[in-house]
Amino acid sequence: MNRKNLLKWFGMFFMAMLLFTVLSRASDSVNVARVSVSGLQNQIIVHEVRGTGKVLGTRETAVFAPGDQRVGRILVREGQTVQEGELLLVLEEDTILQRIEEKKTEIQEQKWKIEDLKSAAELNGEKKEQALKRAEENYETTVKNGEINLANARMELDVAEQKLQIYFNSVAYDSSRRDGSREQSLRDEIRSREEALVQLIMSTDQETQEAERALEDAKMDSASDSSLSTARSELKELRRELKELQTLKKQGGEICSPVKGVVKSVSVSTGSSTGVEAAMVLYETEGDFRMTGSISAEDLTYVAAGDGIVLKGSSGKNMEDGVVETIGEDETDPAVRIISVTVPAGTFSIGESVDFTVSKKSGPYRSCIPLSGLYAENNQNYVYVVDTENTVLGEVLTARKVSVTVTDKNEQTAALGEGTLSSDQKVIVGSSRLIEDGSRVRLVES
Repeated sequence: MNRKNLLKWFGMFFMAMLLFTVLSRASDSVNVARVSVSGLQNQIIVHEVRGTGKVLGTRETAVFAPGDQRVGRILVREGQTVQEGELLLVLEEDTILQRIEEKKTEIQEQKWKIEDLKSAAELNGEKKEQALKRAEENYETTVKNGEINLANARMELDVAEQKLQIYFNSVAYDSSRRDGSREQSLRDEIRSREEALVQLIMSTDQETQEAERALEDAKMDSASDSSLSTARSELKELRRELKELQTLKKQGGEICSPVKGVVKSVSVSTGSSTGVEAAMVLYETEGDFRMTGSISAEDLTYVAAGDGIVLKGSSGKNMEDGVVETIGEDETDPAVRIISVTVPAGTFSIGESVDFTVSKKSGPYRSCIPLSGLYAENNQNYVYVVDTENTVLGEVLTARKVSVTVTDKNEQTAALGEGTLSSDQKVIVGSSRLIEDGSRVRLVES
């Protein structure tokens, strides 16, 4: 082979090597993951709990309408701001006139009822006086008869005892005249008189006690009969209701707002009848307001009463220095908690929607990485760090899987347990393709 041919073959060889090198690099750029890395950082982790709430009033005023009135028109809706004296609803005039006539009839019937009760009360008074007089007479008779009966019984006992004494005197000097049956008969008579006296004392005491109690009962004021006073109170209430209806008639059935505020709720509808409950409830716009919002029960780790809170209203106004006042359970959902924040008047409007944020800091932690660099599998956390490996093509970069413990984390950052990684290790936090332990990687210049 001559020199010319040899040079030709060498040229072709080098051209082929150059081509293979270009192809190899092109293949490497396609198959090797391009990754971004981060070192361990000393950071504070901020936990933010966000939610949406609503501004409510703290002072409520109920608006009542006379009961059993038909609603003709309703001029406001829930959430609407009203001024003091502003017209809220109108009641039908025909219904008002009908109720006025019915109320007058009720008043007349109540007057008759009161007259009947007064007559009955007078009759009861006469009966009571007569019963007292009879009780006094019965007591005096019982006491007097008891004393006479006791005196007679004691006299009979004295006579029996005297008979026995006379008998003893007659035989005192002549024992032959002693008669056993006669003596026993006299003793039996005394015992009988004594027993009769005891029984009479007991029965007299009982009769006297019963007569005394009857007298005390008659002297006592009879149990207060509230029927008459109740009837008079009912009449007074009926007259008040009539006056209210007559005033309502003069006003054309109009019900106006007693305060400046915001309509919280409307309990009646056009064509319905009013009841004993309030027709409307208004939030007064004077004084502080209250923002209430809901959070998950799991967020209680980062939210507590007394924590600072930032409020951003839909009107564009912000409140940076809010304080969480109370945290309560949601009666409808045990997994939810309701937070409450006092809002100074003029900051937001009643009914306004408000976004809130509660922030709580933890740390600082010396081994923090972006959350994108943290993986988990089977309840085990791990990261990929950049490592070097010697191959036939030279030293290449690879991804090495390292198990780690997580001390804390939020939506952006994870704090790793100290000692898990060294300060000079670089954690892969972004990759152009899926990687695994041992995957070749190429660093992306930041």
